[in-house]
Amino acid sequence: MPPQNEARKKHLADAAIDVLARDGGHGLTHRTVDKHAAVPTGTTSNYFRTRDALWVAVANRVAERHWEIISTIEGFPEKMASPDEASEAIGLMLTGVEDEGRIFNLAMLELNLEAIRRPGLRPTLHELNELVTRQMGLNHRLQGLPADRETLDMIGIFLRGLQLSMLMPWNLGQTYDPSKLIERAYGAMLTSAPGQTELPESG
Repeated sequence: MPPQNEARKKHLADAAIDVLARDGGHGLTHRTVDKHAAVPTGTTSNYFRTRDALWVAVANRVAERHWEIISTIEGFPEKMASPDEASEAIGLMLTGVEDEGRIFNLAMLELNLEAIRRPGLRPTLHELNELVTRQMGLNHRLQGLPADRETLDMIGIFLRGLQLSMLMPWNLGQTYDPSKLIERAYGAMLTSAPGQTELPESG
């Protein structure tokens, strides 16, 4: 097999993310990705031979795009270290720029659902979750905030629930600012952490 074009490979994975967000897991096929990516029929299957391989490619690319999104946040990762500043950064991850956030979050939710049936997806998603949790813990420790695993997991569970809620049809078009909800809930979770009576002043 000739060497693969890495730029083309990334382009196909991005097209697959769009297809997954638009059509769901049942619509993610090699032919559909070919059409969306505007490449000759058979191109996607040349890069990702099986449907499992296509799903894994999407999972890997979603993980890459997660870091691409948050790397655009001014002051990251230090900005994630206190409730008032974290709300802005987390809000950007959930909403993204224009449609980018919605596409990314829809694809992420579809991936997590598919991982229930496809064990091959679990290592990448688990690694992404562990990296995010580890980074959050590091930021908390630097700022003297609760960094026990229970608190970090609780924050992660809340954010995944908020991610799903923001995609629900009855929430589309709502004018509430998700960063305000994040700020209130994030602060409350940190305050209720074991051994925590008050949070340090942010500055």
